[in-house]
Formats: sequence, structure tokens, C-alpha cells
Amino acid sequence: SMDVILSPFIDGISTRRSSAIAAMLHDVPVLTTFTRESDDLMLDHPLVHCTPVSAGAGAFGELAKTWGSGRLSAAAIPDFAASPFAWNSIASTISGKLGL
Repeated sequence: SMDVILSPFIDGISTRRSSAIAAMLHDVPVLTTFTRESDDLMLDHPLVHCTPVSAGAGAFGELAKTWGSGRLSAAAIPDFAASPFAWNSIASTISGKLGL
């Protein structure tokens, strides 16, 4: 088990990042980086805390220190089953796009 996953991606967080999604599937918060190409869905998710890639390693280090000090709390994180990544949400989106 883990308390948090550190994922400072050089090109930012996105829904293509299976390591971040795997952590989120287990309700594990993700400390990561973002760019203008990062998915809004990931940036707005309560499990994701991030700094801009352009801010450099120092900013990511500060984010990690903030997490370590307890100022970013996992207590307010909703159950993953209620998130946009839950199967019922995915199925509803697909059904809507297919007109079902």
C-alpha cells in the first residue's frame, strides 16, 4: 500500500498515464506536473495535486513538502466509484455518444 504516488511527468498528466490512473483506482492521491496539453479532467480531479512542468523540480519538491506536512489532506477525497473514471460513468458517456 502507499499514501501517495509521485509522478512528475515531463509532458504533464493526462488520462493516458496508466500509472496515475492505477493509483487513482485505489483512491491514492497523485502528486504530478501539468502542461497546457494536460487533460482538464485530470487537473480537476480531487485525487490530483500538481505543479506546472515549467516551474521546474523545485516547485514539484515544494508540492511534495506540502503533502508531507499534512497541508494537502486525503480526507476530502471522494470514493473513486463516484468519479468520471467509474464504469457506470464511462458506460453512460459511451451510450450517450452512440445515441443509446
